Amino acid sequence: DGPKLVFQQVPEPPLDSKNRLDQLFDFRLRIGPNFRLSEHWFATAGVALGANWEQGASVGDALKAGAFTGIAWQPSRRLFVGAGIAVQGKRSGGVAVGPIAELRWRITDDTRLLVQNFAARLGHRITKTTRIQLLSRFRRRSYQLDGRPGLPSADSLEIRRLETTVRLRWTPIRYFRLDIEAGGSWWNRLRSEDGDQRDTVRDSFAPLVAIGFHARY
Repeated sequence: DGPKLVFQQVPEPPLDSKNRLDQLFDFRLRIGPNFRLSEHWFATAGVALGANWEQGASVGDALKAGAFTGIAWQPSRRLFVGAGIAVQGKRSGGVAVGPIAELRWRITDDTRLLVQNFAARLGHRITKTTRIQLLSRFRRRSYQLDGRPGLPSADSLEIRRLETTVRLRWTPIRYFRLDIEAGGSWWNRLRSEDGDQRDTVRDSFAPLVAIGFHARY
């Protein structure tokens, strides 16, 4: 799909005032071309750069580089199946290796399913300009903290969430769309480590529910 750049602020987990966090940020950059091997087979390879940090923390310490490669099969315009492997550096040294999986299935002319690793999206076209989507994903992020008093002796914080969202998308013209969303995270876990990768906090927090809208032109 070509280069992909993501930068976003992350909702703060509801900790007590003693352990309160500053704003959290995510940054991801992925660059990798796709190659056609035959009529139905494709391959990709590239590099990735990412960082997750708390406001005031060292972005350089949070920065992690990696690489990925994969292969895909597309027997028809309705089905695309891909698999691969990703390698990324770890804060503690060494590398983390994980699988890549993707499924794109056009079930009918109006209904589509997309599965990417631990995320899934089922969409249905109601009218020519209106779609409804159901999204669910498991998110796991490790954030570099700023080192000030807060979470006891913590250098990093890992947040794990299971999120579900219902989205209504309206696209009245080609270059404008409006999304109305409702959803939340139903399974939430926190884990923090000190500089020696020893656990300092293990906790969970209550489900988070949110309603919002996004307009894009």
